[in-house]
This record gives sequence, C-alpha cells and structure tokens, in this order.
Amino acid sequence: MKPKTLILLGLVVSLVFAAVHVTVNVSEDSKVVFKHYENVTVDGNVSVFIPVVTLSAGMDEGTLDEFSHTILSEVNGTLESRGLKAEFRGEALNLYIPGVQLPEPEGPVVVIFIPSYGRKSMVLYEECHATVLLYMNSNPDLDSYYFSMAGDYSSSDHDLERLAEELFKRAQMGEVGPYSLEVVYWKELKVRTAGTSEEKCWSALAEKIGKEIEGWAKTLHPKGS
Repeated sequence: MKPKTLILLGLVVSLVFAAVHVTVNVSEDSKVVFKHYENVTVDGNVSVFIPVVTLSAGMDEGTLDEFSHTILSEVNGTLESRGLKAEFRGEALNLYIPGVQLPEPEGPVVVIFIPSYGRKSMVLYEECHATVLLYMNSNPDLDSYYFSMAGDYSSSDHDLERLAEELFKRAQMGEVGPYSLEVVYWKELKVRTAGTSEEKCWSALAEKIGKEIEGWAKTLHPKGS
C-alpha cells in the first residue's frame, strides 16, 4: 500500500475514532433566558406541570415513555438536591379554556412545555432534539402562563421566543414582594451521544433542562432549613 494511501487511511480511522469517543455533544439553537432572581423562603413543595401536548409526537415506539420518564426523574432529582419536593400535577391544560377550573398550587411552580421532539439512532451515535419552553416562578402564578398561551400560541403558527418574553413580562407585573422568576426557551436543544457512551441521549438532554431548574431552585429556601 502506498504511503499516501496509508496516511489517508490513518486519517479516516482517526476521525472515526474521535467521532465515536466524543461521548456527548450539546448544541443550543436560539436559546433565550429571562430571569429575576431573589432569595425566597418557601414551604418546600414545588408543583410541576407538563402540559398535555407535551411529549405527544415521538418519532418511534417507546420514545414517549422513555423521554417522559427521563424528564420526570431529572426534575425530581434536581429539586430533591435542593431540599425541595416535586409534586407532579397531571391535570394541567395546554391552553386556558373559559369556564374550566385551573389548578391552584400553593407554592412555587414549574411548567415544562415541549411542543416537538425527536430521536435518531445511527451506528456510531444517537441524536435527540426538542423545542422547550420552561417557566419557573417562586409564586403560584399559573394564570400568566395560561393567558400567555391562550393569547399568543397556536401549534400551526407560533413564535415561542416572543411568547417567552411576553410571559416573563406578564408574570413580573403580578409579582408582590421578593420573587424568583425565570423563563427559558430553546428553539432546538440538541444532544448527540456516541455509541460507546454510557449516557443516554434523552438523559443528556433532560440534564440540560435540569441545570436551568437547578439555578432557579438555588434561590428557594425551604422553611426550617
């Protein structure tokens, strides 16, 4: 075999080896963050809502259960690490509907809205992605979220980046006293994990969401702690 051929072959092998062994790669397309942090004393329970359109468009069988379980586990672990207890509320609606009684949490709230997501499995890597709107408020304000969604969101034609900003402003208007508020939007949160990686694709993606929740949760201090 000619020297040039050997060099080229070696380069190809090196690139493949590198691609396989870069275990986790994360890209955050058009991420925007709006936040106001203050230290707040809370009872310790955090109501977590995942609206019903969330996690409803998986690309392959089993994706829904796997992704939803991973998200819930990450949120639960993140809040527990801060001495907080997650209360998962399954009755949350996508949109405010007149005449329908809204859930009434008594403490901080977290809403995770994921209108689209998907996963692609290849020989050398696995790739997953999601569009995510994350709303976190130390006060039990769900009205701002519902009214923002009702007035500004439609699944066929939406601008979630603008909605995220409007949601933050709307929530701020209703705040009284110390409060900790954050709205995060990812147009596309994408994670690629190598075939040799022990960390699963959905776990790595959920971890990014968990990191944002953790930053906000650090401002919440349970009574008696």
